[in-house]
Amino acid sequence: MKLKTLVLIAGIFLLIICIDIAVLLFFSKTPYSIQRAQGDAISLQMESKRFLDACGNESNKTRCYQDLFTSFTRNHSLTDATKLLEVLTQLDKDVSYCHPYAHRIAHAEVEKNPKDWLGILGVVDPFACTRGFFHGVIEAHIGTDSDFTLSKESITQMCTIVNQVSSKKTYDDTSCVHAIGHVLLVQERGNMSTAITVCSKLQGNNVYGCAEGVFMENTNRANLSEHGIAERRSWDTDFIAEQEDLCLKYSGKVASACFVTLADMYASVYEGNQERLYSLCQQAPATTDKKQCYLQAAGFSNFLSISRGKNNKNIFEFCEATEGEKDYNRCVTFLVGYLQRSLPNVTSLLTINCQLLSDTPRKVCLTELEKR
Repeated sequence: MKLKTLVLIAGIFLLIICIDIAVLLFFSKTPYSIQRAQGDAISLQMESKRFLDACGNESNKTRCYQDLFTSFTRNHSLTDATKLLEVLTQLDKDVSYCHPYAHRIAHAEVEKNPKDWLGILGVVDPFACTRGFFHGVIEAHIGTDSDFTLSKESITQMCTIVNQVSSKKTYDDTSCVHAIGHVLLVQERGNMSTAITVCSKLQGNNVYGCAEGVFMENTNRANLSEHGIAERRSWDTDFIAEQEDLCLKYSGKVASACFVTLADMYASVYEGNQERLYSLCQQAPATTDKKQCYLQAAGFSNFLSISRGKNNKNIFEFCEATEGEKDYNRCVTFLVGYLQRSLPNVTSLLTINCQLLSDTPRKVCLTELEKR
């Protein structure tokens, strides 16, 4: 009897010891996990501060940041680089236009493992930073094969694969050809005629998407200047007039794409001028083009105002120029999506502005916010 009692006591004692050890291990790991998470956050804060100290007063701040993001991404994960970009945006408002940095991050990520470019393309947001990540992946992939040429066949094949692997629900079928349109103009050394000829050989909406990318590259010249093909031009009334004359030389989907890409230029020159932007977009050839041009101009005008720290009393006042409830609600939906894709940390501002709308548009606005 005594032996059984001793065995029972010993068993209980061992159980208590096991429990104590388990508890000790749990609590010893928990602070470490918390400390590690805090360490990661602190690391990103410190790294973003280093970026700001290095580039904040540089004459070419954009190029300086681009070079740092390239170096950082080569030695860190795509997730870390993306998070660092978000943190830096909070320190330097000039980084709000994140396209050039997203472009470099994605480009550097593909360079680490060129064969996995499709896998990378499948996880990046195709719309984030005005398609910056997407552009970077495409351009990096093309750059890994010196014999590769963009043509009707190669573009169709590439975008078919891209559309199949993308995991993003918000993916747009023309995003791939739009991104390639930018690169296509670089391949053609800035020759608009030959680039548009390639786009015109594509099928369906791909003609529009490709031409849109070509015309947009011709106006912002981000990649053209990067490759030393053409210098950037100031977006002023003279350059706008030149681009409008260029658009008049085309017809059909190509002309539509050309006029819609003028929207960003219009917004840049006439930021916040609702009536002027609406009037300029009426030059587009078709009703759908006029509407799309105005929505794009409204989106970019808001983007400029917010990124420059201006106090936007009502983001959705641009929608007042639309005709009918359907177009008004479409405008609200478009602006929510456009600004959330283009600017980090904008959700709270959009939520406030949603509350300023009347009943139905407010519901549309809040519902769109919940989707993202």
